[in-house]
Amino acid sequence: MSVVLLFLVLGRPAGMSENRAVALLDGPGASGGKSGAQVCGRTMVGVAHEDDDLLFVNPEMQRAMGPQCAFSTVYLTAGDAGRSYAGGDYVQEREEGVRAAYAEMAGVPDRWTRHDVHVGNRTIASYTLNGKTGVRLSFLRLPDGNPVGSGYPRHAHQSLLKLFRGEIRDIRPVDGAQSYTERQLIDSLTALARQDGIRRVLTLDYDNTSFGHTYTPGADHSDHGVAARYFRRVAFGLPDSPRIGVTGYLGYDMSRLPENLGPILARQKDAIFQSYRRGAGCESKACPPGHYMGGKYLEWARREYSLKPPTSGPGEIVSAIGRANGAGRHELCLGSVGDAKGSPEAMEVGTSDCIGRADQSWRINAGTIESKGARLCLTADSRRVTLLTCDGRPHQEWRQGKDGRIQSAVMQSGGGRPSGGQSGGDEPGGSCLFQDDLAVRHPRLLLRPCSPLRPELSWYGGSALPAA
Repeated sequence: MSVVLLFLVLGRPAGMSENRAVALLDGPGASGGKSGAQVCGRTMVGVAHEDDDLLFVNPEMQRAMGPQCAFSTVYLTAGDAGRSYAGGDYVQEREEGVRAAYAEMAGVPDRWTRHDVHVGNRTIASYTLNGKTGVRLSFLRLPDGNPVGSGYPRHAHQSLLKLFRGEIRDIRPVDGAQSYTERQLIDSLTALARQDGIRRVLTLDYDNTSFGHTYTPGADHSDHGVAARYFRRVAFGLPDSPRIGVTGYLGYDMSRLPENLGPILARQKDAIFQSYRRGAGCESKACPPGHYMGGKYLEWARREYSLKPPTSGPGEIVSAIGRANGAGRHELCLGSVGDAKGSPEAMEVGTSDCIGRADQSWRINAGTIESKGARLCLTADSRRVTLLTCDGRPHQEWRQGKDGRIQSAVMQSGGGRPSGGQSGGDEPGGSCLFQDDLAVRHPRLLLRPCSPLRPELSWYGGSALPAA
């Protein structure tokens, strides 16, 4: 099993442009291997709801749960669907259900010991599986945001999507625990991963930009998309992050693709999910009409699709932030976006779907990045990036780190003063190319501080640039 690396710079094979959208997905087992020894890299599964892991990240989880392998799953929301949090209710039943499913997966009795995890001044509910070393489930119990991310009245219309977009300052767990700002949430998840020495992160589809119900073509649950973005950011922030593997898995939209699990894997996945259904009370209490556990889940039980990292073709510079919606999956290439000032000497630059246009092809020469189509050079301008006539000035010089960051040779993060290069340690100082995440707004290219490393700062291609 080969671990998918975050920053692997690949050239596109000849003829790949016609099948590029297909190449963005892998079938079952693409991020894993065949033996426990190969996958035993301290795996964290990070999802939104109790059962997302069972429906969308399995059977990869079964492969990762090898002998003596540390395995941690973190659920961000309570999956409450706007209901109250009280003893014996829907929320607790879902937690009991996933514990039953993990015991089934591990082949041991459904017996757990509560070992809460302390992160700073917060306590996160956590359970370890008796008889299976290293298996732990942790529950942050944040409110379910509903598919479109508007939140439910009972929890003041809070949602992960609103937190991600900056529409709310913080989000409070449904069990009354201390609230989280976005920074506190990322820091807490990172601390959990560091405590376990996590070497691989499995999560949901971090590129989907269309949020909605299962019957909306191309859409995924808002909690799925935002949780995946947060766990991907966690992976980028871990020590030795270029060597930390992170893989996203399709959610709702997987049902539109062909069934790709063989009969044995499909039966195993279904049996594990049946343990969840029983633990969550769906068989003792008839599931509501139309409830996904009444049959809809079978569309996902017979499939597993993971995301492949972007690839860069000759001359391309590709953002680590992609786009997926009803029109399909797309890599985003750096290119000009029009004549901003009515002059051929100055043009705006941004990202758009990689389609092989001349303005998406770049020539790198001694640190300059020249557009082959516009014959202008990428230029750092305060917090913006533009295309100007190539004149060899320092603001047109760029460097690239092994982790994919493309750094201005002169711009500091605080403005237009020259940078001394490094801010101390192994983290680059100064300003780097930053691609806004498309879950927030249309693509915008900015200059932002190079540290800490985030997906928005990572690019594929440009390997001919001088080292940062």
